[in-house]
Amino acid sequence: MVDERDKARQRLGLPPLSGTTDSAASRTPAVVPGSAEDPFYLSTGQTKTVTINGKSYTGIDVGSTKPPAALSIGMVSPASGLTITGTQRTAAKEKEAMSIGYTKEYIESRGGINAQGYFNDTPLSGQLNAAEYKSVTLPDGTINTAGMARILQEKRIAELVSKGVSKEDATRQISAEFGQFGIGGGAPAAGGATPLTGGTTPTGGAALGGGMVTQADVQKAVTDALATQQAKYDALAKQAAAEKEATILATRTKAKDKLTAMLAGYNLQGLATYIDAEILKDTSEEMILLGLYDQPSYKTRFPGMETLRKAGRVISEDEYTKIENAMMQTARFFDLPKGFYDGPEDFGKLISNQVSAKEYQDRLQVGQDLARTLNPAIKQQLTDFYAIGEGDLTAYVLDPDKALSLIQKQAKAATFVGLSRAAGFKMPEISAGVAENIVATEPYAKLTEAQMQTKIGQAGELRKEQQRLSQIEGMTYSEQEALDAVIGGDTQAILASQQRAQREVSRFRGRSGITGGSLGTPVSI
Repeated sequence: MVDERDKARQRLGLPPLSGTTDSAASRTPAVVPGSAEDPFYLSTGQTKTVTINGKSYTGIDVGSTKPPAALSIGMVSPASGLTITGTQRTAAKEKEAMSIGYTKEYIESRGGINAQGYFNDTPLSGQLNAAEYKSVTLPDGTINTAGMARILQEKRIAELVSKGVSKEDATRQISAEFGQFGIGGGAPAAGGATPLTGGTTPTGGAALGGGMVTQADVQKAVTDALATQQAKYDALAKQAAAEKEATILATRTKAKDKLTAMLAGYNLQGLATYIDAEILKDTSEEMILLGLYDQPSYKTRFPGMETLRKAGRVISEDEYTKIENAMMQTARFFDLPKGFYDGPEDFGKLISNQVSAKEYQDRLQVGQDLARTLNPAIKQQLTDFYAIGEGDLTAYVLDPDKALSLIQKQAKAATFVGLSRAAGFKMPEISAGVAENIVATEPYAKLTEAQMQTKIGQAGELRKEQQRLSQIEGMTYSEQEALDAVIGGDTQAILASQQRAQREVSRFRGRSGITGGSLGTPVSI
């Protein structure tokens, strides 16, 4: 026969007072706390006096003992003799348990305490989860005992059915254990009392009442114990709720301070209202940052960010502002007028087109070189080719839609044609595209403006002399031949010029032809 006191102790998470086999004859005595089989009770536990049914009993308080830990599922708790069913532990619950007398070692010997306030050696069928606990909590904060008993019975019945017991037998057996709260008509032994034999009290003394305890006594002990345990759980729940609220408040404050400080560095203090609203909604810090991108004031401050993200290039606000600062310093160095390419919108256009601070400097250098030239022919050619007046140069070189390499090539094409026409070259058919192709070749690409001007001057002198000689011989000499000879280093053009010059020398001396030796004499061009 099952000892009713063991049932009550099991619900409280305590070890049984007697064996658990089906028949009294084969019952195996359980380990008694404080006995030689469990020496740690005697060596580490404190004595405690309790009153049951008006009688006082003194013994070892198992909650004050320091048994070895049992923290893995499947291990048997040395304190309760129950099997560990879970490993989830809640520090707040364990702290509360220690505040009412449980030792750290005792708590760990029972697998710790979970979020619902149960020792982890409590059978799963004997626990209420958060939703179940809420369902049996009355408006005044007290617990609906009958409702809690029903949930626990349903779990126990389901457990027995899963082990092969018929639902009818399981319902009858479990209902009998819960007495007046039984859900299946179960009843205790005839006469309203259940005889208890061969057991000991929680203190190790004799069985209560000379070996007889009524069902009413057991039921009252269970109800009182459940009420006491529930009070502990309620206190733990309130403390956990307070700690959770404090943690949430601390997290909110930390996130707000961090984000506010960050935005202040970008002159975005106006977004504090947005941050406050999102934090109150428990929005995560990461989601708040993502939401910043859609705020109008953010878009105004960082106009280039959205285009960069769409292009698949993401940079931080710090990186963005570093590029801005470098561009502002460069603008001051080149003495750009105030209000011209010195604001967030101006820099946003450049940054969104992935113009770096170094490229920005290179562009301004091209513009400055063109603006400072004293040759009106180059300025005129910029207007003829690209409709760029002197006042448009800076805007032209800073146009983010134009690649720097194109700007440099166009500037060189205008310089080449402008200097050539100033040196007397007419170039009537040349276009911007042809000029750009010419200056892209290696001989022209490596020349500075000053070097190009010198070379074009030399080509001009050669053109005059060779055109005169060509006319004498009834031939023509193009402007391009002169440029090819001097700048391009065209050997055929050079040889042809030398031959014409030698023929002129031969005519001057009265000779009728060119000898082989004369062809080997170089003629300066």
